[in-house]
Amino acid sequence: SLRRMALALVAVVVAGLAVFAAPPSVTSALTVYVVGSAEDSNDGMCGGEDCTLREAIDAANGHLNSGGPDQINFAIPGGGVKTINVSSALPFILDAVVIDGLTQGPTACGTPLVEVSGTSGAGDGIFLQSGSGSTVRGLAIGNFSGGSGIRSSAGGLTIECNSIGTD
Repeated sequence: SLRRMALALVAVVVAGLAVFAAPPSVTSALTVYVVGSAEDSNDGMCGGEDCTLREAIDAANGHLNSGGPDQINFAIPGGGVKTINVSSALPFILDAVVIDGLTQGPTACGTPLVEVSGTSGAGDGIFLQSGSGSTVRGLAIGNFSGGSGIRSSAGGLTIECNSIGTD
């Protein structure tokens, strides 16, 4: 029957994956970090409501990508726009990552619900130093008078649905 053939195919695919699995030191699954706090702190832990954007970038930089870029999503509690007042330059992004502000709430490419603000004296907002293949979407980025909202020395980037340098 068709169902038996589908189950047999799944078994073959699963068996094939077991043979060609990545070594234990490399994670082949997509890794997702969820920013649950609008604070700008870094205690070295990125988990639950305690994870900040700074910690999520550090965690993504410390993870070797093999199954695609790491993803940074947002789930900061409460309604309305969440402002992350960056007090110093965020860590440079060193590997491909998707930073997706659209995950904060029910919004399309309209008004971003996550704002990254440099009003506290930071240099650049988001600096993609060598994150070829990265995506930055759905953020309001502004007030970085000492630098750029998004800066890059990498190619192959997707920058979409952002409000950069607006008030």
